Amino acid sequence: MFAMNSKYIRLFFSANLYFLLILCIPLKACERKEVKLKQQSIILQHFDGDSIKVSANKNYKKNKVHNFLFGKHHRDLWAQPVTVEVFDINKERGGYKILKKGGSLQTLNLRLLNSDGKEYVLRTVDKDHSKVLPRLLRPTFLSPIFQDQTSALNPYASLIIPPLAEAAGLYHTNPKLYYVPYDTSFGTYIKEFAGRLVIVEEHPGDTWAGEEKFGMPDDIVGTDDFLEARYQDQSVRVDRLFYAKNRLFDILIGDWDRHTDQWKWGKKQLTNGEIFYWPIPRDRDMAFYKFDDGFLTFLALYFNPKFQTFHYDVQNVRGIIKNAYYLDRRILPTITREEWQQIALELQTGITDSAINYAVKQWPKEIYNMIGKETAAKLKTRRAQLPQIAMELHNIINEHPIITGTDKSEYIEVVRKPKETIVSVYEDDSKEVVMYQTSFENNLTKDIEIWALGGADEIFVTGEAKKGILIKIYGGEGYD
Repeated sequence: MFAMNSKYIRLFFSANLYFLLILCIPLKACERKEVKLKQQSIILQHFDGDSIKVSANKNYKKNKVHNFLFGKHHRDLWAQPVTVEVFDINKERGGYKILKKGGSLQTLNLRLLNSDGKEYVLRTVDKDHSKVLPRLLRPTFLSPIFQDQTSALNPYASLIIPPLAEAAGLYHTNPKLYYVPYDTSFGTYIKEFAGRLVIVEEHPGDTWAGEEKFGMPDDIVGTDDFLEARYQDQSVRVDRLFYAKNRLFDILIGDWDRHTDQWKWGKKQLTNGEIFYWPIPRDRDMAFYKFDDGFLTFLALYFNPKFQTFHYDVQNVRGIIKNAYYLDRRILPTITREEWQQIALELQTGITDSAINYAVKQWPKEIYNMIGKETAAKLKTRRAQLPQIAMELHNIINEHPIITGTDKSEYIEVVRKPKETIVSVYEDDSKEVVMYQTSFENNLTKDIEIWALGGADEIFVTGEAKKGILIKIYGGEGYD
């Protein structure tokens, strides 16, 4: 009887879902026409000289009932007119040539090449969050709801990152805010970009090789290329401590969206034969996020805690690192507690009060007057918490670490002891060259994944412990 009732319940909800889909298609069509008209009205604005006063998107401004349900977010910032420089594609940095259109699922961008042969990216400040929905659901009432949540972003977040990163000793791009006029030089892209606020910044890649601002690399590659090299070649090394410093900085500014595509990697061939990689972060749109101030959005955090609001206190370290967990598990497990504390201290020392006060003043004055002092106060409070955050981050990463070999033939040794488990990876059975070695606490680490990958690997597990860590060994290709 229960199975039959469950079947009817599923059929009932399925039928109603399809009814809503059909019902809302004309609503979506009307909404698209309305948005198109609003965009056209923006395009036709007149401006004098080289600047214009315009808001990022005043349509996110809603009534009290809407704000109660879906959050007030940063709607005031989106609606606030700011004075912005007008983008002249033929004059900025000697003039730009459009290479191609790109962007993620939610953001439009253009890849640009300047007269010096350097690549830049122009991306829209506003996003289309409705595109995260399955295609079938996009013409429904859910689409404007998801789009509305763009208001949780601070549209000017990235503008204050450079001085903060500089004070922290980290690499960074240098975003600049512009307004795109109706300029025929944009060719076929004019309808998509005219009338919009955009960010223009360096696009770290091979055209930026040798540049001091990114560490004078021989080349700059994406995460996929970096990981492919790491898994193929024993001579590849990554600056784990520097990556850890970047990750702690991410948490300081509340940037929860640090997935693999948000990183580039500097590459340099060292004189000892090693190939050295280090992280270059990009795309800081999710810093200073504000999401948990609506009834429904607060409930959504229960199902997806990654959408962390930039409060005085870091609310949920496990949630804020969710999007970066894939990389974190592979790079950070070898960082010791002492090293994490040293990194936290370096950030506290480098990012001074004056550095923070200077950084927030890089926002348009209208935005600084609204949230500048409050943001500075939050940064200073979060900075004081960095040692505790570092310890929590260490503990989370070391619960389920991943240790990898390469496609060559490694010698991997696991030694169980009463209180710890030591994992060592050597280039071969001579044990002369240690690729890395780390110790895991038996009462903290729940399991260790060892991926030997290709090659004829040798893996030895020795020793005893009353309550040992579960060791998961994946030999991979090759005779192990």
